[in-house]
Amino acid sequence: MDATTKRKRDEQVRRLVSKLLAPFGLARTKPTYWTRPRESVVEFVHLHLYTFGPVFRIHLGIHVLNDPRDFVALNGPQSTFWQDKGKFHFAERPEEVERCAREVLEWCERVGEPWFAKWRDPELLLDSTQSPLDDTEKVALRASRDGAPNGEFVARSRKELGVA
Repeated sequence: MDATTKRKRDEQVRRLVSKLLAPFGLARTKPTYWTRPRESVVEFVHLHLYTFGPVFRIHLGIHVLNDPRDFVALNGPQSTFWQDKGKFHFAERPEEVERCAREVLEWCERVGEPWFAKWRDPELLLDSTQSPLDDTEKVALRASRDGAPNGEFVARSRKELGVA
């Protein structure tokens, strides 16, 4: 598949994924991110297009808005081409685009939604040894919970994820 066609089909998949994830409250806020703001955090799905072929990898994460760092950590489960062989692949035909988008939805329903639900409780995010948050994120979440978020950090996080 030539690069122009790959970009066109890639965007078609992403637009369809946007429609399919909307009922879950996930909105496309950046070209490769679908986000769902919660109190003090943003749950997100990141769709990464491999350079070697028309194949996607999915990353999930929870970003603390008060995080002082200037990047979004991919701190949740991820699909891989090898684990999900044949999944998240698209081709030139429209039915392949739709199949790919539906497989992304299926993975998000099967893996993503249960994972997000597990970590919805801020206390569990802060206190669990299995929390996806690292120490920096926990300190930032604790400060938000205690009513002391840093406006600059929150604004930067919102901008990085395209969240109003």
